Amino acid sequence: MQLFKKLTSIPERREALIALTASSVLWGISAPIMKLLLNVAPLFLVAFLRFFTASLLLLLFRPNLKIDKKDLPLLIFAAVLNVSIHIPLFFYGLKLTSVINATLIASAGPLLTLLIAKKFLNEDVKKNMLIGSFVGILGFLLIILNPLLTNNLSVSLVGNMFLLLSTLTWIYYELLAKKFHKKYDSKTITFYTFFFGSIPLIPFAWGSFHMIPELIRLPIFVFGIIWGILVTSLLAFYVWQWGLSRLTLSRVGFFMYIDPIVATVAAILILDEVLTGSFIIGAVLIFAGLYVAETTIHFPHFHLYHAHMRNRVKS
Repeated sequence: MQLFKKLTSIPERREALIALTASSVLWGISAPIMKLLLNVAPLFLVAFLRFFTASLLLLLFRPNLKIDKKDLPLLIFAAVLNVSIHIPLFFYGLKLTSVINATLIASAGPLLTLLIAKKFLNEDVKKNMLIGSFVGILGFLLIILNPLLTNNLSVSLVGNMFLLLSTLTWIYYELLAKKFHKKYDSKTITFYTFFFGSIPLIPFAWGSFHMIPELIRLPIFVFGIIWGILVTSLLAFYVWQWGLSRLTLSRVGFFMYIDPIVATVAAILILDEVLTGSFIIGAVLIFAGLYVAETTIHFPHFHLYHAHMRNRVKS
């Protein structure tokens, strides 16, 4: 109850937290849908149709397209990093491994986001956030390393590498986007990210355009593309950018924990993927880390214990 009161004490912050949570839930649900879509349609075709169409639809909301010319090169680079590189890497990883594995690898993001925010943005990273991040990462490692213990490597190991690279590119994009939020609103950043990011995908998707008449006969293709455009791209991405503009990057990173939990439930229901004991324990650690990161827990005489341990280390 105290955590809830703290998180919702400031209206604007409360709305930002709700926005980030909603985006994470929608992205979690989208993971198994995208995996089904990628089973019937070429990867680059899906990526191009999803983001290029979303950029055109976003024009209906009349975003302010005026930006300083000096910001254009970096904005284009950020768009290419997110859409042209991050999305294909994630799609490749998603094709080669399970949805549960794919989304949980993204839970490594908060710790990396925390460190990046501290180093490059000079954000104030509190001790409880650092502790919570390490607890969450412990849960992440428990889940990811389980296939190594069960000798279930095969192509999933390659998929994991793609997904780790995908996570790194997403975090770097967030770092750049956070800087743009100081000058431009969320609709502007979202439009340019989708538009400039989808253009480099054309050469890779060109050879698949002739397949569209046949693909639109498949219900999963139609549903997956519409879901990807309207829900995953337009709604979830815009809402995430809006929340990002109102919170520090280090705090935003912890909402990456929600995505894999929701995706796992969705994968079990939609794809009949198996829930393991290691996942349950890892999920508990992840949410424990999120709780610690989002609240300051006061323990009696904890400061005396901390001073004692610090003196022991120095001695």
